[in-house]
Amino acid sequence: LQDALYLASWMLQSTNYGGVWALDKPQFPIVLLQTCRTEICLHLAGYERSTADITMDDDGPIVIKSQSDQKLLINCYHIIECSISNLVHEKDGKDPCWSSLPPETIMNMQKIFYDIFDVIIHFLNRLKVSEPSNDPFVYATFKLFAVWSAEDPEKYKTDFLRLLPLFLLLSPAAEADTESIESTTTMEILIPPLFALEEELSKQNCKLLLPNLVEYLTTW
Repeated sequence: LQDALYLASWMLQSTNYGGVWALDKPQFPIVLLQTCRTEICLHLAGYERSTADITMDDDGPIVIKSQSDQKLLINCYHIIECSISNLVHEKDGKDPCWSSLPPETIMNMQKIFYDIFDVIIHFLNRLKVSEPSNDPFVYATFKLFAVWSAEDPEKYKTDFLRLLPLFLLLSPAAEADTESIESTTTMEILIPPLFALEEELSKQNCKLLLPNLVEYLTTW
């Protein structure tokens, strides 16, 4: 399964393939995202996993021990990020690649995205990071959440603002180990969702958060 997801991730990122292949077979992106949802739920929520694969308790964080499991999930993250891009981002002045998919397919994809990010938010909420961390998997997880928050800021705005201090504790060095689908900096990851949430930021008391954010971003 890991090899299949890696191949799918590579095809979506490829300039030769991209997302064009899905236009003739709109069921394929649904099946692909459903597979990613299943793997994310199994690993991050801990369903039907032995304690040899993850540790999980009621109050503490979930720790994914297996490097192969982390790589599998990061491939899923790449697929999800590419799928979001194919749905909403113009390329070379053209409409998003998947914008012509049937409306029912796009609605089903949105439902799958919501399922996935519900699990991701639950996972991030259970992390206990109190000092700078160099964890590429957590970095990749939050990055994906930030990508979605930039496109759909209303759905998870409270969660994003609550989890933002956690992301600021992640060391920039973590990015180097995520095999990111794009060469992006932490600033580039954060600015789109923060702009999308500008009104919400102005309503809330962000005095404690903003100095840390400014100090963090000026290190780049």
